[in-house]
Amino acid sequence: MRYGLFRRLATVGVAFVAVIGLATGPGMAQDTTQDTTFSGLVEVNTVNVDVMVTAGGNPVTNLTRDDFVILEDGVPQTITNFARVENGVVYLDKAEQPIQDSRDLRYRRHVAIVFDLNFVDRPWVARAVKSLKEYVRERGGEDVDWTVMAVGADPVVLVPYTSNVEQVIAGLDAVRGQPTYRMSHALDNDLFYDPMGTGLLHATFSDVYTRQLASEQERLSHYRLRSLTARSLDIYLVLARGLVDIFRNTASTPGKKACLLVTGNMDLNPRFSQVANDTVQSYPPESMRGFDPQLASAMNYLNDVWDIITRYANTAGFRIYAVNAMALDNPMTYIDVSSRVGGGPTPGANAADWDTLPRMLTDATGGRYLDTNTVTPAIEMVDHELKTYYSLAYQARHGHDNQYHKITVRIRDRKGLKVRYRSGYYDLEPELMLAEQLLAPAQFTKVGGTLPMAVRVDTKNAGDSVEVSATAVTALGQIAFLPEGDTDVGEVSILMTIYDPDGKVLDLKKHRQTVKIPSGLLEKARDRPFSYTMKFTLPRGNYTVAMALHDRVSGSSGMANARVVAP
Repeated sequence: MRYGLFRRLATVGVAFVAVIGLATGPGMAQDTTQDTTFSGLVEVNTVNVDVMVTAGGNPVTNLTRDDFVILEDGVPQTITNFARVENGVVYLDKAEQPIQDSRDLRYRRHVAIVFDLNFVDRPWVARAVKSLKEYVRERGGEDVDWTVMAVGADPVVLVPYTSNVEQVIAGLDAVRGQPTYRMSHALDNDLFYDPMGTGLLHATFSDVYTRQLASEQERLSHYRLRSLTARSLDIYLVLARGLVDIFRNTASTPGKKACLLVTGNMDLNPRFSQVANDTVQSYPPESMRGFDPQLASAMNYLNDVWDIITRYANTAGFRIYAVNAMALDNPMTYIDVSSRVGGGPTPGANAADWDTLPRMLTDATGGRYLDTNTVTPAIEMVDHELKTYYSLAYQARHGHDNQYHKITVRIRDRKGLKVRYRSGYYDLEPELMLAEQLLAPAQFTKVGGTLPMAVRVDTKNAGDSVEVSATAVTALGQIAFLPEGDTDVGEVSILMTIYDPDGKVLDLKKHRQTVKIPSGLLEKARDRPFSYTMKFTLPRGNYTVAMALHDRVSGSSGMANARVVAP
């Protein structure tokens, strides 16, 4: 996985100098060597997989560890940890008494509500907002963090993650003030099906020009499909950028996460023989690749974009729940997953498959796809499934190799059960997970984690620019140390991102710092601060700096941010 999959980072005019600071006393030492090998580091690579099991649509909650089989890349794995989570209460293995509740950081719930305003009209947006407001207000509680995003011409974060119900309500109200684009896209679509062109496609002749006309029909049909697919790609790229930003923002945050995608008819324009069926397939299928290379190439690109979304979601631990909020107002979809054909015996040139794209997202992440005029059942399902599932864990037989690994989960000797789970994950190094989180827009709050820390910013005017010192601070007692000879040694990774006034990333910097303290002095030093400063120069303006610390011994991480005001 690369930094900035949908964005190139600009580093214009940003110069850096790094400074480490330890509050030192007699006999204390510090080591400023960068990127050294830490010989005492022993890392256990645990992979967690949440599994939803249903029978006839109802959750099955009486399974044990022995009922499950889990494979990574086709190789059976040993389940090392097993828990049954029922209505937010965690039962370890066969224990009848709960051991944790959902307010534990490992089980805390994070729900992202995303309105895709390119595919749903304003009346249905208002209806969805009303349903969600009623549900959130009635539900209340401090056990869920919510964020609200609207995706139109660009992704817009309307409220960052918060458990404050009134702020969530305000964010949902703000959705109604965003423009919708479905009608303009529909108008573009109609332009490709003007009466003259449609007449040409459906004309029949029995004279000598039949073969020539048939060839012209084929070319016109391919042109339309290419044009519609290219137009759709631009729209889907905006949605992809918004979803990936959400997934990045909590990439290293523990907990249970879901994305509720409120959308409409997400059109594909394949040939009739290639439409979706009960087994969701990627686009284009093998049989399509030769009939029109340009169209196949565009659909290949679309498939790649969808694959990127699902892989980001799976790596961050998100389930995607997609809701076609207009489906019941369009009962005669020409082609859909369940019936394949509706409205006539044969499809016209403008046949569209509305279901495959959202199902590709939901099936690959363990979520669900719903056709409904109200989002209430969907948000109830999200809330319930984040509280009722099985938690499985195994020790990966590889280190953090930054590669994508496929997951398969099966149930032994139990028929009629439906199993849903994420289809894989990128095994990223912890620093890369933190980097992904820092690459999300600044509108997402960059705070929290299990390692308490703060960011201090100092500025100094330098003509038309400003010199900035950003310092990450924590207590030495928060850092884990291992004995090595006559010293105790810890190792901390420091990451920093600078955001411009619009919240876009200017640059990302990473440093690894070894900290050494003479044996016998560690206890006395625990209350002293560990600090690391990065110095850089920026043009005048308002910026945001976010910094993260990762303890490579304990695996704990923390993140905080600060404003830079340079008038």
